[in-house]
Parts: sequence; structure tokens; C-alpha cells
Amino acid sequence: MIVVSNTSPVCYLVLIGCEQILPSLFGEIYVPASVVAELRHPDAPPELGEWLRQPPVWLRVLPDPIVTRADGNLHPGEQAAIDLATGLQASLVLIDDRDARDIATQGGLRVIGVLGVLELAHERGLIELGAALGRLLKTSFFVSPALVRRLAAKHGVKLE
Repeated sequence: MIVVSNTSPVCYLVLIGCEQILPSLFGEIYVPASVVAELRHPDAPPELGEWLRQPPVWLRVLPDPIVTRADGNLHPGEQAAIDLATGLQASLVLIDDRDARDIATQGGLRVIGVLGVLELAHERGLIELGAALGRLLKTSFFVSPALVRRLAAKHGVKLE
């Protein structure tokens, strides 16, 4: 299974201490170089730079692909992740931004975001969903609190 990630899923999973679920669920995660650059950006949370000092062996950084069809609504990491996923014929691409998800889906890619990754990890017994969602809500992750409450209720968990 080839899985490509944009910046946001890796970022927020690291920030809530759940990055280890990525290799448990998917094996290797491929990211374009621009995603690593965004994770190392001076404005990014310092925890990300710390984490990247010794990147895990499951994080496979590849050069950014040549952009075949640029979309002005996408950030460079989103564009590169979609193009990389397309080029690798990825089974899945991890993206949260709605515009990027729409473009990826229109391009024939299967998409999942942070919430979907957390839900899948919970279903496989890898995390306690209520605790992970509670930590996620304390970050700058842009999500409707009502959506998070619905996800917690669906699985019968309490937000912590």
C-alpha cells in the first residue's frame, strides 16, 4: 500500500502524540520535500522540528514532483502531495484541506484526513479516541467542534 501525506496530518498527529499510528496503519508514509519544508518552517510548532531531527524510518521523503496542473487554491505541500500521490499511483493520500481533498478526489485519489486516521486507529485498537480528539481540539487544527462531538458519539467515547 502506497500512502502519501500532506503536511497537516503529520503535523497534528505529531502534536497530539499519535504519529506512531501512521506506520501501524499504513507502513511507510511518503511525503514530498515541500511537506518537510513546511514542517520545518520557522512559524511551525517547535515540536515538529524536534521530531524531524531524527525522522522515523517509516517517513519516506521524495523530491517534489514536477507540477503537471497547478491549482492556485492549493499550498505548495498540498499540490506536491497530490502530484506525488498521482505519480506513485498511491492507494491513499492524507489531506485535511477541503479544496485539496476535492481536487485529489476529482483526480481519482482516495482521501482521508486526521479525523479519519484517528477513527481508523481507534477501530483497530491503537488509540483511545476520546483522549486523542481532546488533545486535537487543544491545537490549532481547524475543525468544527460539532463534527468532533459527532465522531466521539458515533464511537461511544467521551472527549477528554
